[in-house]
Amino acid sequence: MLAFFLVAFMLGMALSLSAVTLEELTFRRYEKTADFAQLLFLPVVETFGYRQINAWWRVRGLWSYFRGNKEWGAMERAGFDSPDD
Repeated sequence: MLAFFLVAFMLGMALSLSAVTLEELTFRRYEKTADFAQLLFLPVVETFGYRQINAWWRVRGLWSYFRGNKEWGAMERAGFDSPDD
């Protein structure tokens, strides 16, 4: 199981890194090397943290749905009028 999770993490990171690299090779949007290095570092950070919390939110949403909770809760409408009106 640990090997499966490690492969899943590495595959996700490899896909993100390759997408960033291909985008940079194609469009050359970043003039500074530091900007590109930071962009290469962010998929590593995304792999450990953001994806897990996103999966947790999805599980909670599915759990609520299967329990029959299909409401968003009470929300007040607010228009685009200025406060003076």
